[in-house]
Amino acid sequence: MRKQEADSQEVHVGTPIPQCRDINSRLLEDPAAEGGYETEVFENLVYRYEEPNGMTRWDRPLFTVPFDDAEPPYEAIWEAMIGSDGKAKVVKPNTATVLVCPCPNALSSLAS
Repeated sequence: MRKQEADSQEVHVGTPIPQCRDINSRLLEDPAAEGGYETEVFENLVYRYEEPNGMTRWDRPLFTVPFDDAEPPYEAIWEAMIGSDGKAKVVKPNTATVLVCPCPNALSSLAS
């Protein structure tokens, strides 16, 4: 994304872990369903999961939508992504969006 100087937004669907376990179990039990993780893998993913933090620049803007929310903030998400003028927002170049080559000829440095 850096190379395209693209902006990003994060939509986090807040789902309680017990509900996630239930969904995963149902997926594993249904032979017609696609998806689901083996129980050990699922528990490892739950253990390692870090909720997004809107205070960090890579998780901004962050929209947390509860799993059972019938009306997510569509307009706010759209505004953050596109804007009210209907044009994609342009990211101002900064150290996070500009790809800088550490040396003029990186490939020849790697080959030697």
